[in-house]
Amino acid sequence: VSTGEQITCIDLANPSRRNALNDDLLRELIDALTQAAVESRAVILGAQGSSGVWCAGFDITSLPTDGSMPDPATSPFDRALTCVRELPIPVIAVVDGGAWGGGCNLALVCDLIVATTEASFAITPAKLGVAYDSAGIADFLAAMPVNIAREMFFTAEPIDAARLERLGVVNSLHDSP
Repeated sequence: VSTGEQITCIDLANPSRRNALNDDLLRELIDALTQAAVESRAVILGAQGSSGVWCAGFDITSLPTDGSMPDPATSPFDRALTCVRELPIPVIAVVDGGAWGGGCNLALVCDLIVATTEASFAITPAKLGVAYDSAGIADFLAAMPVNIAREMFFTAEPIDAARLERLGVVNSLHDSP
């Protein structure tokens, strides 16, 4: 986390797990966003380089082993998404690389998405045999055309940032730095 000129830059930093969102990282994200709301006018959410991956999604090793879904009221993942949605300042996702599963969900709840031409977005639970919660599905339906959300959920195939820019999901497309 760094702050300057009333802008807080938050980088997801779990490169050994391709920036997967584990409970510790999510708690740190919530804390950083909460502090940013006090001292900044905007947040830029990026990620430390991780082999072409912006965020590999929710760390499935954190899922309950009995097949149940985490309780949205206490789940750090759900709390982090709610924090982004309700933050009183804009949150801008800067996506360079793959944003998969929960990482795609995180990008979509941000106010704006700036992506590189290398970025791609995918909903991967269908490949993993993991259910996706209704709040997450609602996030996708609010962010993009229904038929594109269905395509992403049914096929689990990545969609490149250029296509999502044409659809109005990605606000701005740039070459990788």
